[in-house]
Amino acid sequence: MIESRPPAFTNRAESGGCPNCKAEVPDHSQFCLHCGQLQRPGSKPIGQYKTPAWVAIPIILSVILILYLAVHIRQDSLAAIKPRSGLAGSLVQIARRPTLVTAPVVVDSALTVNARSFSWYAFTIPAGATTVSLNGHFAATGGTGNDIQVYVLDEDGFANFKNGHNARTFYNSGRATQSPIGAVLPNAPGNYYLVFDNRFSLLTPKAVAVNATLRYLVYE
Repeated sequence: MIESRPPAFTNRAESGGCPNCKAEVPDHSQFCLHCGQLQRPGSKPIGQYKTPAWVAIPIILSVILILYLAVHIRQDSLAAIKPRSGLAGSLVQIARRPTLVTAPVVVDSALTVNARSFSWYAFTIPAGATTVSLNGHFAATGGTGNDIQVYVLDEDGFANFKNGHNARTFYNSGRATQSPIGAVLPNAPGNYYLVFDNRFSLLTPKAVAVNATLRYLVYE
């Protein structure tokens, strides 16, 4: 014998029962047995997924790394258009093509230097010049010794020389009748001077024939 059981009812007296008539409604029923009102099943809370902290850390580190690389790539791009010094600058110069530049320093082939006086020619080394040298020859006549003294000076040395002080020279012929001129100059832009000194002669001027050429390399 099969025992029939009445359908289970939910006691809606406590929860309010049918929202329309407040009658008790079975748990499985979609309609109120008393008034026929559609019953809405209770809503379940919606679960929320929270990202674990260990997942967020790699994401943050990745963003920081991307920003870091972007900043340094920008700095490297700016640095690439600036002149470089040291080993990096040397490698850049090796990759570029050098051009030899020659410029006559002495325009006149002869000059006269009075007794107890000196004469000079000024010339300029431009920025970016390397392997700089001054080469040439001079010959002096006049007086008992037929001699002159020739120097190559930078701006500071020339100022000291004019005021009778010791000066650093890049070339010093000593008192000579004739001699080749050979001066290796620094790769530093500025004004330089080829000086003919006759201050040791008390009475006799000197005639000097001279030919001097400035040579240097520039990189294109």
